[in-house]
Amino acid sequence: MKLVIIHADGILRSATTAIHTGLTKGFSAIDLPFRYSEKDIRTVRGFEKFHAMETCIKVFYALTKQGMRFANVDPKLMERQLDTLVSMGIREYDTESLQKIATTFNEFLQSEQAAPLFSITPNVQPVFQQLAAAGIKLAVWTGNALGSIQEDMTKLGDVFAATSDKPLPDALPALCSQLGVPLEEAVYVGHTVADIRAAQAASCKCVILLNAAGDERIVRQAEADAYEVDLPTFANTLAPPVEDETPPSAVAETTEPPAKLV
Repeated sequence: MKLVIIHADGILRSATTAIHTGLTKGFSAIDLPFRYSEKDIRTVRGFEKFHAMETCIKVFYALTKQGMRFANVDPKLMERQLDTLVSMGIREYDTESLQKIATTFNEFLQSEQAAPLFSITPNVQPVFQQLAAAGIKLAVWTGNALGSIQEDMTKLGDVFAATSDKPLPDALPALCSQLGVPLEEAVYVGHTVADIRAAQAASCKCVILLNAAGDERIVRQAEADAYEVDLPTFANTLAPPVEDETPPSAVAETTEPPAKLV
């Protein structure tokens, strides 16, 4: 493999903790509890149609109205069931509540309180160094403005940062072409069903990191090329670290009899 393309959002850095805190505050603003976990958020936003926060908020609002937990949703039918729940369960009179949740959520995400929750993933730097040392080119892709990851990129060394207004299935081949690497020699590292579908549409290999994914059963149903526990495990699979082959020091033993004093 000559090129590793990593999805910035969720792998390079994660916003899930900030989103969870913001949703908790948003629902509290309309006197509703937010009973869902960070994993639940990753699961919902892992579907492309629910990734935007406006739609994500509608999903959790509809779930809350129905008193539903993810244990009540069939993993094989989750995307369809959530879509039906939103279209059938939200009415015009819910608009004011949804707007209040979104306003409170956005105010928190833009506050100083939220800033520390958007930190770079701790194990990214050594992993990038390991892959670069193996001669593998590295690229980070984001669907947002490059400025959103620019500060992080300065900490990662010789890594190509890319964004595009093209859909990801079009952006992946274009990125490979830009870096002079055949598409079949590249692998895209993501964490969602949307990532898998985009890579499949581009005919690009895809590896999913389970620690960054939502419901493991759902991402496995989408059939990525490979699944790894986390980023360091992926790096060790692709570029095994070189072990120190220097033999341990040993004390030389002699079979000669000790010298006699004369």
